Amino acid sequence: AAAPIADVTGIVPAGAWQAARCPGEYCLVTCSVSPGFDFADFCLLTDQPEWSERFRQLQPDWHEFV
Repeated sequence: AAAPIADVTGIVPAGAWQAARCPGEYCLVTCSVSPGFDFADFCLLTDQPEWSERFRQLQPDWHEFV
């Protein structure tokens, strides 16, 4: 049987980090951008080793997202 469909939508403000956790065997996560967004300003935390380490220190319970 298929799991119930969850429709969780949020707006992530500029300058904020975002992350997702899959609650089951699989999930579909999307990200839509709006006018004003520039991929030149986008980066992954794994691309910033110094930020990754600082994040791990500040939020040790969130290690799975780093």
